[in-house]
Amino acid sequence: IELARHLKGFGEIHGVEAPGLGAGETPVYPSFEEMVQFCSDSAAGVAGDGVYIGGHSLGGHIAFYLATMLLDRGIRPKGLIILDTPPRLGDIPVADADLTEEETKVFILAMGIGGMLDQDRDALKDLPYEEAKQLLLDRAKNDPRVSAFLSEDYLDRFLRLQMHQLMYSRDVVLPQRKLDIPIYVFRTKNHAPEVARLFSAWENYAAGEVTFVDIPGDH
Repeated sequence: IELARHLKGFGEIHGVEAPGLGAGETPVYPSFEEMVQFCSDSAAGVAGDGVYIGGHSLGGHIAFYLATMLLDRGIRPKGLIILDTPPRLGDIPVADADLTEEETKVFILAMGIGGMLDQDRDALKDLPYEEAKQLLLDRAKNDPRVSAFLSEDYLDRFLRLQMHQLMYSRDVVLPQRKLDIPIYVFRTKNHAPEVARLFSAWENYAAGEVTFVDIPGDH
């Protein structure tokens, strides 16, 4: 709600669903470069002069690349919106380095789906994966918008894609380029101080001023 309040007046929002997550789609595991191209192709009909390009987490890095691609074509986005990610994911301390595979799977579900359902992560972290998955499926029944797409098959495909992206996300390096468009960085308040400080590095990628906004909540 707080994020929506800050984005009021920015215009319509168009999202790109990751390949392989749609009902009946075959799971695919693209590289970062392939994801950038996929998002570029998918957004071709709406991404142009006067629009904002944005992304959450690794999607923020994809959005940065999309903005540079548009600028190189002579198309000027209205701005870049970064949702809760610093420029280098590899600089974030790995809090989950000692997790088992089962714990990592639950961690990904809690962060990716649990947050969407406002599910307390502490209630999930000690559960086996299958039990955590069932808890989320049961909770989703209370929200018709989520239950319309969230199924056991979707969660399994989501998990595999997220684990694939997790393997390469820390190696993604943005080009050293200062964008001559406004950059808005939204950062959730639950980050540890050593992580929160990393967000200021977005100033190195802007020709002008960067607007930083702290909002309540978790990643």
